[in-house]
Amino acid sequence: MNSSLESKRRAYLLAQPTFLQGVATAPVSLPTHDWGFFGEYEYLGPGTPYALKRKAGVEPKNDLDRIAMYHDSQYSWTAQHTLPGGAMVTSGMRGLADYGAGAAMMTASLNPWSDLTMKDRALAFVAGDVLMIQGILRLSPPTMLGMLFLDWLFY
Repeated sequence: MNSSLESKRRAYLLAQPTFLQGVATAPVSLPTHDWGFFGEYEYLGPGTPYALKRKAGVEPKNDLDRIAMYHDSQYSWTAQHTLPGGAMVTSGMRGLADYGAGAAMMTASLNPWSDLTMKDRALAFVAGDVLMIQGILRLSPPTMLGMLFLDWLFY
C-alpha cells in the first residue's frame, strides 16, 4: 500500500471517535426547501433544522434566505429558553419574530440593491406578507389563544 495513502487512512481513523474507527460513515445530508418554480432555499420554509444547519456551516442562498435564517434563530432561541409567563409569552415573542421577518422580507423584495432575482422578489413579497399576518395573529388578543394552540401542535 502507498505510504501517502496509508498516512491518510490513519489520519482518517484518528479523526473518528474510537467506537466508529474503521466504520464508514455517510456524510450528513441536511434537507433544503424546494419551492418549485422559485428554486431551493436552505432556511426559507417550515421545519428547518436550524441548529444542525448552523453547526454544519450551511450558508443562506441569498438575502431572502438570510432573513429566514435570522427568523429561525429567533424561533430556536424561544424554544431553548423558558420565558416568564410560559407559552403565552413564547408565542408572543414568536409573533414579534414573524412580524419583523415578514417586514424585512417585504423590504428586501423592494430593495433595488438586494441580491434577489425577480422570482426571489415575488416569493419574498408573498412570504413576507404571510409572516406579517402570522405575527399579527399571534399578537392580537382575539386570535392569540388559537395561535397558542397551533404552537402547541407544531412546536
